[in-house]
Order: sequence, then C-alpha cells, then structure tokens
Amino acid sequence: MSNDSYEFMKNFMIGGFAGGVSRTITSPLEITKMLQQNYPNYYGKESTRVIVRSIYNKNGISSLFKGNLVNCIRIVPQNAIQLSFFNYFRTNMDSKFPQNKNINAFLSGSLAGIISYSAIYPLETARSKLSVDISGNNKQYTSLWSTLKHSAKNNGVRSLYNGWLISSIGMIPYQGITFSTYNYIRDKYNPNNDKLLNLPIGSFASLCAVTATYPCDVIKRKYHLSGELGNKQYTSYKQLMKTMYKESGLVGFYRGIIPCYLKMIPSSALFFFTVELFK
Repeated sequence: MSNDSYEFMKNFMIGGFAGGVSRTITSPLEITKMLQQNYPNYYGKESTRVIVRSIYNKNGISSLFKGNLVNCIRIVPQNAIQLSFFNYFRTNMDSKFPQNKNINAFLSGSLAGIISYSAIYPLETARSKLSVDISGNNKQYTSLWSTLKHSAKNNGVRSLYNGWLISSIGMIPYQGITFSTYNYIRDKYNPNNDKLLNLPIGSFASLCAVTATYPCDVIKRKYHLSGELGNKQYTSYKQLMKTMYKESGLVGFYRGIIPCYLKMIPSSALFFFTVELFK
C-alpha cells in the first residue's frame, strides 16, 4: 500500500471513530434541536433543560437516544469520507498553491463536505424521522430499514433526498468555515499542537460555521418531514421558506439553535481532539 493510500485509510478510520463518539454523547441535544425545528408551537418556547426532562419523564432515557444508532451508522462513514477527502484535497492544493493555505482549507472542506453528505443522505433523512418520533407511536418508523422502506414506498425513492440541494448549498460554507477556521487558529495560536488546546479551537470553529449556515439545516429538517408526523406538506423550497417566515418571521429560521450550540461545543471539540489524538 502506498503512503498516500495509507494516510487516506487512516484518516477514514479516525474520522469515523471520532464522529461516532461525539454524536453519541450529544444525542439528547440533537433530538431537542430537531423537535424545536419541526414542532415550534409545542417545543419552540421551551428551554433545552425542560425539553430533555420532559422527554425523559414521559418516555425514559432510551428516547433521548432515539435514532442514535442510525446517526452513528450515518456519521461514521460521513466523517470518515469527509476527513479523508479533506486531507487529500488540502495536501494536493497546498502542494500546488502553498501561498493560499486558508483558501485551500476552505475549498477542501467544502468539497469534502458535499461528497460525504451526498454519499449518506438517505440515512440523514431516515434519522430525522426516527429521532422526532420519540414516543415510538408511528410503527412505520421503528428501524432504519422500515423507515427507508416506508418512505420510498409511499413517497418514492426521490423523497429520501428531500432537502439535499439546500443541504449541499449550506455544506459549502459550513465545512469550509469549520475546517479553514480550525486550521487557521490551530496553526497560528497552537503551533505545538497541544491536544487539549484543540478542544476549544474545534468548538469555536464549528460555532462560527453553524451560526452562518443554520437556516439551511432548519429548512432541510422540515423538508425531511414534509407531510409526515404532523408536519405540513411542502412542494418547493420557496413555499417552505415563505410559510416559515409568515408563521414565525426570521426567528423561525433559527429554531433550535441554542441546543445546537450546546451540542456543537462538545461534539466538535471531541471530533477534532480525537482526530489529533490518533494522528
């Protein structure tokens, strides 16, 4: 195996492991975020603590991890593909354009993000449906296979890619900002690559990225559940955004951002820490 192939596979495994660990730990916050995004009338004005406690009291601790197995099945290959392609693209770009390292990191992160997200997108759609059905009353969505099968049968295979376009558009600045900010701050203020110092750097990079692109995530989630689980049916992005603005104003595009911040701080810190630890 060549050195390039070895590095690619090493990054693949490290990225997958880091993603699985970070997402499992922050699963309750992810569920809280999605409930606020999709059911603003019920959960929109509740605090993260109140929602988590309510879910736990009504449905037990397992409900706080509903869909997490699918999330790990999704995030492991996504982060593995993302990290390996990011390092591949950045290494090649840095060798050809060494004077543009920040731009190289941004472009590499964007390309890696689109490739990785496209590869696992049906799993993302399934995860959204499984996670918000916290009571387990909807028997069509009891497992990954049943969710994919029911969605494809009733809404067509194309429905598994609902929200893909807006996700890809959002992925360009999201991953671009995440990786370029992380690499810039790490290289400038942590030249000795102190592993613990990379924790807040990773958190800050993701907070910058999620703040800039959060509306794309809200639109994507609502499109995932279009016409299902008590949600309205949407036929276009224009209709969805117009309805959201009419019902909630600009605030509607940032529903769930507080639990998202709370999730991203440990999740991103753990991801980058694990990546640097096993390099």
